[in-house]
Amino acid sequence: MLAGPTLPCRHTWSDDGNHFHEQMSAFSFEMFLGYGRGAVIVREEHFRQRPNGVIDARLEWVAQDALDTFRTLHELTSMVNDYDPNVEFVFVTVDADNRGDPLVLRTGENGVTPRDAQARYREAQSMSHWKPGCVLRLDDVLDDVEPGWFVYLWREGVTFCVCRAGENEDGNVCVTEEEHELHADFGEVFRNLRIQVEVL
Repeated sequence: MLAGPTLPCRHTWSDDGNHFHEQMSAFSFEMFLGYGRGAVIVREEHFRQRPNGVIDARLEWVAQDALDTFRTLHELTSMVNDYDPNVEFVFVTVDADNRGDPLVLRTGENGVTPRDAQARYREAQSMSHWKPGCVLRLDDVLDDVEPGWFVYLWREGVTFCVCRAGENEDGNVCVTEEEHELHADFGEVFRNLRIQVEVL
């Protein structure tokens, strides 16, 4: 893989193509607010569509001043210069040589704009919106808890409990016996992926 800057990223787990579009849209607008214009990059090795339709992907953001890393994508610079971040985002899937075909994607079929998608995403992160069975993502080590996918189980007072997520034979997320009880202050380091699974 070509060397380049470390790019801001977010792991996503989407129910289907429409949900994935909304996840990219929300990520794009949040990155635009923090870094200015840019494009959503998905590397081929970081994209997986499971047999049940679930999309497991890692989104990266390349800001306007870092586009030289992707100079083989000749149309990318003009797209990033011209897109309207309120209703559009620039997206490209790249191979190991940073080659791909950039696209400008507009508001999805559900009519949700990038601004609206980002607001939905931020709201979903509040623990007050978590329900037992919601799937969470931990990106960094938390004490002795390694990063990965988790399922929210319950909360009592200032304590909440998650279990590490597993995968059943159908490729669906499921609960496991590895449980962790944590202080509610740590809730902010988990991301709600807006996917629900059954818990007993």
